[in-house]
Amino acid sequence: MFRTSLADTRSPAETLPGIIPRPAEFSPRQSRFSLAGKQALFLCEGTGPEDRFAAVEFNLWLAELGLDTLEVRSNPPAAGAPLGAILVGPAVAGGAVARELQRLGVESRSTPDEGYLIAVGEPAAVLFSPGAAGRFYALMTLAQMLYRGKSRGFLPGGVLHDRPALGLRGISDDISRGQVSTLEDLKNLIRLSARYKLNLYMPYLEDMFTFAGHPDIGAGRGALTKADAGELVRFARQFHVRVVPVFQCLGHYENLLLREPYLPLAEFPGAQTLSPASEDTYTFLRQALGEIVPAFEDSLFNMACDESWDVGLGKSRPLVARYGLSGVHARHYRRVHEILTGLGRKVLMYGDIVLNNPAILKDIPKDIIFVDWHYEARKDYPSVAKFRQAGFEVLVSPAVVNYNRLYPDWRSALVNIENFTRVGFENQALGAVTSSWCDNGAFNLRQFNLWGYVFAAACAWNPENVEPGNIEKTFWENLFAVDSGAPFVELNARLSNLGQGSTLYDWWRHPLLGISTSGGVGKNGDPRQKSSRLAADLARVMELIAQCRKAVRANRPYLDVLDFAAACGLCLAHKLQWQADYAAAASGRPTGPQLQQLLGGAESLLAELTGLERRFSTLWLRYNRPEGLENNLDLYHRQLEAWRGIIADLRRGALPSPADLPSEWITPAGSGAAARTKAPRCAYFRAEFSVHRDSLSGALVQLMGTSHVEAWLNDEYLGKVIARRSLSLIVEKERAVIFDIAPKLKEGRNRLTIKATNYEGRAPALNVYGELYAKKGSVERIMSASAWRGLETGLEPEGWRGDTFKDSAWRSCERYSLGARVSRPDLLKGVNSRIQR
Repeated sequence: MFRTSLADTRSPAETLPGIIPRPAEFSPRQSRFSLAGKQALFLCEGTGPEDRFAAVEFNLWLAELGLDTLEVRSNPPAAGAPLGAILVGPAVAGGAVARELQRLGVESRSTPDEGYLIAVGEPAAVLFSPGAAGRFYALMTLAQMLYRGKSRGFLPGGVLHDRPALGLRGISDDISRGQVSTLEDLKNLIRLSARYKLNLYMPYLEDMFTFAGHPDIGAGRGALTKADAGELVRFARQFHVRVVPVFQCLGHYENLLLREPYLPLAEFPGAQTLSPASEDTYTFLRQALGEIVPAFEDSLFNMACDESWDVGLGKSRPLVARYGLSGVHARHYRRVHEILTGLGRKVLMYGDIVLNNPAILKDIPKDIIFVDWHYEARKDYPSVAKFRQAGFEVLVSPAVVNYNRLYPDWRSALVNIENFTRVGFENQALGAVTSSWCDNGAFNLRQFNLWGYVFAAACAWNPENVEPGNIEKTFWENLFAVDSGAPFVELNARLSNLGQGSTLYDWWRHPLLGISTSGGVGKNGDPRQKSSRLAADLARVMELIAQCRKAVRANRPYLDVLDFAAACGLCLAHKLQWQADYAAAASGRPTGPQLQQLLGGAESLLAELTGLERRFSTLWLRYNRPEGLENNLDLYHRQLEAWRGIIADLRRGALPSPADLPSEWITPAGSGAAARTKAPRCAYFRAEFSVHRDSLSGALVQLMGTSHVEAWLNDEYLGKVIARRSLSLIVEKERAVIFDIAPKLKEGRNRLTIKATNYEGRAPALNVYGELYAKKGSVERIMSASAWRGLETGLEPEGWRGDTFKDSAWRSCERYSLGARVSRPDLLKGVNSRIQR
């Protein structure tokens, strides 16, 4: 249906360099063709509106590249082609294209609709394809050929035969976790994709679509509307690009399932997965799919269903006990498949859960197409063969490796894209779709990904003839319409150092909490050396950008994006250096010069970050809808406030103290050492404290847990926290909740009781931090500690929240290791703690 066989012998187009993707075959001839004088592009017999559109796009690219545009004529020459003519069309018998091909002695082979040939001779050039898509691609190739010509506008004589190795060639674009492109930016991405012969765009939506039946879904987050989808589909169709949405139908529902109306759909409170045990799940999916499927029109639909790790931990636990985890997943897939096929769609889904539970393959329909994703740089990806041997069609899905980074890790990404795409081709995959992800708020601007998309296009079209260095050089020359892409190849390589490891964790980390052990710096060597290398690299990048500004003739705003990435990297290098200096000073008795050095560095970093915050907002709004920006600005504000506090301490001559949350994470005695179970684990906690109400001006308390925690003050319900670790910044912000407890306090002894449930079978743990504000200005803290009493039990103790309950049989709690540092909150300002990865 989509695959194109390459059983024929393909000769590399060595004599035709600088075309992306590299054409399959080029046979040079002695003739030559030049666009000197008045030339015209003739749309010949068999062409139509699609070809007129393609000719306009061809001229737009020529103009962008600094070349003269061509007159477009719809009246093909009746006799011989005039001097300098470019003939476009299918080989209609007796028509101009067929006559000219015959005169040139060129056979129009059996060519697929996306395939084409370009024959360059004297006096004319011919672009032939039986399909409109092939003719569009021929024109995109011709634009590059003209730009690559020795004197611009020169075409080497010869015959070019080309067709794709893979039928589906596309990108998956995460707009669910922060950045939602404006329609204009989405259209620009589709135009760029089509120039390099990509034909598939998959917006990854999660819950980012507006539903008439569920108006609160995506509200305030810039979600796509039905009108947006229709406009995008119509625009993409002109470029022969299919828009196939990725809409989650099982996992990654954390944003939605935190909201009260949708809690009943969750596998358990705080779950990120819909419950396959609830019939309400399927009522919801039927309603949602009934709206979103027709909005996108394509015959394909990606139901996702990846990373559904919560299945079996809550409501569906009895089902899993009866049918097994594989059986419950297979049952869910069949039900969603039935809904989608009933709506006339062919179903795609991610393959990770199935690879972990291969028994599923025997129990699901064979017409499901697996999107097999792996993002590691490897030589082989055996899962493709496993799916194919089981009788399923496959789309391979590498990634641009941009997630949790300040810039993509091209060293890993290019190997992953090239090798995985080649493995897909060798195993007769339907195609390749290269993913980008916007984990944790999408601070990494999606414009960084363009080079990866174009490289993916080259690999999917011609996976057996990939030369990353030549492709990249040509990409930058095409993007900026410059004579040499070499400076951009260098700066891109240096920026890629920002992609080594999860640099975003260090970027947002509170400066007094040290360097992240999850990021590339904390894992790989001396921070001072890393800082020095980054600073040198990024200073060079900024120098190259300044040198190239005058030479750039197209897409000049993209230089601002690259310059911003470099400035962020330089700021990170300065932060790492400052943190190393702070650690050295804190290890002993800091001297006056040390404190002054720290003060100067902190003031400089505050100024850098303030400027970068403004630049970030400008760039975000240039390409994206405003929604989602506020989540990143909140993290900026946290950083700026941290630096202001550090500066205030240093100006007083004091070394700032670490900014860790002072209260302990606790679990009942013995719970931390207990083995993980297959059932939820519950624990109960009690603590007392005294207050004099008349002396208080206010009281606030923050509650956190490893999973689901609920709190009562004097047996009056206080609230709950159900947010768990997630890739969503929205959810991460709700992992610590602040409550005003002043109205619930009584004179004298007060009692705080908490229930903690861990549905993953791990130790139930919590953290409490509160402040009691005296009218005289003093502050008394309430903090969880090992002195608290707790009990882990599967049976809720009767009356355990009451005043008369005797907890003498309960033991003192023990400390729990969260495995991450947590920042101190500012309760009065409403700034909660943040778990720092």
